[in-house]
This record gives sequence, C-alpha cells and structure tokens, in this order.
Amino acid sequence: MEVDVEPVAAAAEGQQQQSSQQQQQQQLPAHSTSNGWQEQEDQLLGNNVDSLLREKRLCLVLDLDHTLVNSAKFSEIAPELEVRLLARLDADKASLAPEARELFRIQRIQMWTKLRPGVREFLQQAAQFFELWIHTNGNRSYALAMAELLDPQADLFGHRIIAQGSMNSADDRAQQDLSKRLMQGLEGREAIAVVLDDNSSVWDEHEDNLLNVERYMYFPSSRRQFGLKGKSLLEHNRDECPQRGMLMVALDVLLRVHARIIPLEQQPERHPLWKLALRFGATCVTQKDEAVTHVVTNTHGTEKVWWAQKSNKHVVLPAWLECSCTLWKRAHEERFRVQ
Repeated sequence: MEVDVEPVAAAAEGQQQQSSQQQQQQQLPAHSTSNGWQEQEDQLLGNNVDSLLREKRLCLVLDLDHTLVNSAKFSEIAPELEVRLLARLDADKASLAPEARELFRIQRIQMWTKLRPGVREFLQQAAQFFELWIHTNGNRSYALAMAELLDPQADLFGHRIIAQGSMNSADDRAQQDLSKRLMQGLEGREAIAVVLDDNSSVWDEHEDNLLNVERYMYFPSSRRQFGLKGKSLLEHNRDECPQRGMLMVALDVLLRVHARIIPLEQQPERHPLWKLALRFGATCVTQKDEAVTHVVTNTHGTEKVWWAQKSNKHVVLPAWLECSCTLWKRAHEERFRVQ
C-alpha cells in the first residue's frame, strides 16, 4: 500500500509508512456557512498554504505601534517638542528622499509617527521569505495610514491588513486590552505563521507563534502609557541603530526560523523519514494516488491533507512512522492523528 506524505511519503499496508517533508498549514474561514462552501473554502486555504510553501515562504504577522512604528497624537506632544519635531520634519524634507524619511506628521489622523529605524530594510528582507500581514489593535484608519508609510506601493502587504480596534475609538492606536487571534484570513495558518509583537499578553491563544520584541518608544507619551520614568528617545535626541537595532535582531531570528522549517534542501527523497520508510518496506510517493494509505505530516490544512481526509486516508504525525518502525509493527493511527 502507498502512503502520501507531506512532502509525501507512503507506506506499505502491513508495515510502516511514510515520511515526508513537513509543511505548515491551515483550515477554513470562520464565516463559512454551508458544508459545501466550507469544503470549498477548506480546499482553497489548503491550496493557498501549499502555494506559499512551494514558494518557500511562511506567514509573518506584524504589529504596528511600538513594534514597527511609534505614534503620538498631536495633543500628546508638548509645545517645545513640537518645535523640535517640526524643525526635523522640514530638514528631512529638504535633505532626504521620500523613501529615506522616518518622521511624519499625518493631519488626517492627527498624529505624529516615527518609523522604527531599519523598518524598510526589515520588511524588504522579510518579504522574500514570508507573506506579510499587519495585525493591529488600532482602528482601520490608523492601520491604513501606517501601511501607506511602510508600503506606499502596496506590494508588501497588499490587502492583508487586520485592524480590530473600534472605528469610533478616540485613540486610533492600540487598545491594549484587546486580545489578538489569527483570524480574518489567517484562520488555520498557525503552523506556518510567526507573529512579531511587543505585547505578548494579547496573544494568549497563539503564544507559541510569538516572537516578542522590545517596545519602540520614541515619543514621551509612550513611556507614560506604560508607566515608565525617564526620558524618551525623542527627548534624549537619540534613536535605535538601523543596522544593529531590534528589527535587525528580529530579522536574524526570523530567517533562522524559516531555515529550520523550510530548509534549502527540499528533495523529499533525501529526508530521513523518507529513507526510514523505505527501509521498512513502504512505498513513498510525492503525488496523490488512490493507492496511498497514509499522509504523514506535522500540520493540517494543506491540499494533500484535505484530499486525504475526503478520501478516508489516514493523516498521521511523523511520530506514527517512527513508532511503527521501532515496534516493527503498524502503530495505532488514532494515537498519532493530525488534529
């Protein structure tokens, strides 16, 4: 018998099966209504995840305020600091190209915004390995204003912006008490999603996905918001280093995470589990086939997993293969079923 693995390995019925590359994937949107639509959406999500993995990319979910940027309302800036900010704004406009500027005064949302040093380089580098999402507790007007600064051509984020703050909120930035979830297009993507956020408390449901970063607090109001004494970066007339600051440290970690999940060598035949399955008599394949009996994977939601579930095939963790080989008999699939 054959087993399809998530690169796809397959196993002989009387023995052990599978191996595979391990990919990460998802499920269906929460707003599905009928079973028919649910199945179609499930398949589409699987296809989308498979497409990302074929491109060797994962999902990177990014917070805005205190992570990529720092913002302050006009009313939060003391007059003497307003003078300093306006002087720098004029100097930057005169001496820097638009894509090099970091300080902005945004009239329509009544806010000053300072980009975190290195953020543009961070996003450009990360976009080569990740599909980028914005996920903020601010409202949509704030999220869109920040996206325009970070991605003026809309080629990094596109429409992948989740803003769950109230449109009527007096504060357009973060509502700190709102918990965040991988939703609105991110459902079921936990296996291939990494979250970058300064606030770990809002990600209770996805703490294993979180890369927590130091808060970026350029404006004095941010230090007051978190009850911190001392002067802000603006008051010290200092800033983070764009080459060695928090975002470059985070980028290094993200690239190492990516390399562990999607190694450069992607040939399933060289995967240790593939070789193990063959040694114990399995037939391993990389394509869907009616002869397949098991799909071996660490994740749910891929197109192959969707097909296997609809075709009444076993969808099991790699530990099932290892256990079967250790015991020299077929392990019980129920104990290793992918949930």
